[in-house]
Amino acid sequence: MKEKKLLLAIAGGGTGGHVYPGIAVAEELRNRGGESFFLGTERGLENRIVPKAGFDFFVVEAAPIERKKPWLIFSELIQNLRGIISGRNILQKKRPQALLGTGGYVSFSSAFAAWSLGIPVIINEQNAVPGLANKILSNFAALCISAWEPKENFWKCPVKKIGLPVRKDFFCTNRKSARKEFGLKENDIAVLFFGGSRGSISINRAVSAIAKRLADEKIFIIWGTGTEHFENVMRMSGVPSEKMRILPYIDNMPAALSAADIAVTRSGAMTVAEIAAIGIPSILVPFPYATGDHQKANALKLKESNAAEMICDEEVSEKLYDSISMLINDSKKRFVMSESVRSFCDPDSAKKMADEIEKVIESGAKE
Repeated sequence: MKEKKLLLAIAGGGTGGHVYPGIAVAEELRNRGGESFFLGTERGLENRIVPKAGFDFFVVEAAPIERKKPWLIFSELIQNLRGIISGRNILQKKRPQALLGTGGYVSFSSAFAAWSLGIPVIINEQNAVPGLANKILSNFAALCISAWEPKENFWKCPVKKIGLPVRKDFFCTNRKSARKEFGLKENDIAVLFFGGSRGSISINRAVSAIAKRLADEKIFIIWGTGTEHFENVMRMSGVPSEKMRILPYIDNMPAALSAADIAVTRSGAMTVAEIAAIGIPSILVPFPYATGDHQKANALKLKESNAAEMICDEEVSEKLYDSISMLINDSKKRFVMSESVRSFCDPDSAKKMADEIEKVIESGAKE
């Protein structure tokens, strides 16, 4: 009798940090002969990057529950109920052996739909401070895979600590070709600024204020503004184009991080893992409104290990230039940071995660 090919559903989205881990796992399973498909929203980043990575993508409805806006809760619940129904319809047709939730509000409704059909649910917790949605999902999940040391008595399901999976492209980059892609000369010093897939007003404002000074000092700028901020940044920047690459979104992040000497970024879990994979010295600016202040917790773990510098969001305009200058002029510190940060990424995370997914599927098949 022919063995059934592994088929995994992956649900997650909104930002790159909730999509790219799923792509890394899907690539690993594809290398083993398995298949994966993704569930996400039409407006999320996943709608663009998942098909580009070569995987099937299905749209489901989903909405965040705005606890600070109680007047919206009823309409949001209705939208998520529709998402559960549409998710069930897709899962019934595709019949995956398990569903992996990688975060974002679409992950919650899709995981609930899978559970209602008897499909094993695996959740991936990426942040140092676990989110409420994953805590709820752990009541019926088969397994939680956490990138950080599990909090005692927090999870209601078995939990396994595995580093966040990073796409294989981050481990086979070539610095010389990456610098050529961004128009860098051999001896150029380059700083990458990236405020996450949605961009950052505070980082963009701070960079706009110091861009001319950096250019005058022959420092090359690679700047991912975020799509909605791009036109405004282009109007504000008066730096000669040969010293700056301004992009609405950086599609080739492995090349951007490889080309740069220093990165200034937010500190979401995925960003931290990608910085660690490349081993680039960084200045982390945590998003101050992240749930449970998890970005600050992520950044502090790196700072305490001499793996990164950290600037609070409200201080970034005041301190960014001096922090960049300090790192540029201290090659020893950059070397220590580069070596230290690599410990925050396990190149085998995608393989280990795929192993655990296969174990869950195998144990479910025996029941």
